[in-house]
Amino acid sequence: MNQPTGTYYNATFATADESPGTTGTITVTTQLSWFVNRSITIDVKFIGKSSLAVNETNLILKWRENATLRVYYNDSTNNPITGATIIVDGDDTHPAVYDVGSGAYDYRINSTQYNGIGSYLSLNITANHNNYQNQTLYFDLTINPADSSIDDASVNPAD
Repeated sequence: MNQPTGTYYNATFATADESPGTTGTITVTTQLSWFVNRSITIDVKFIGKSSLAVNETNLILKWRENATLRVYYNDSTNNPITGATIIVDGDDTHPAVYDVGSGAYDYRINSTQYNGIGSYLSLNITANHNNYQNQTLYFDLTINPADSSIDDASVNPAD
């Protein structure tokens, strides 16, 4: 008996006119002589393309120093994506990311969040929004020793 096996078909859909977040269904029906016809309905959601950029990819701080890392999350036409979730290096427990508008998000970095001086390479920033592609980028952080000084030091000579 000659049965068709492993037959695949590709379908292409034009989605340029769909807004991010639009939902719909696609129904696929198969028909072949001597076989039972089958249909399946697939729920779809159109997701917009996005981009993620950061103002600094190699951040250098001194111990106990703070800095603000600004992240830009935009769609494919460079329009800002607002209301996104931004997580820096898995730090989703601290509310340190602020939506400052126009697709810009500020993350306040305090060097004491890390385990002392040294280099922290490939820390990640992840941005996501239900209607757009999730994006991840990486930055390096170097924490140097804090400045110190000795003022008014004097030695009394022995009599």
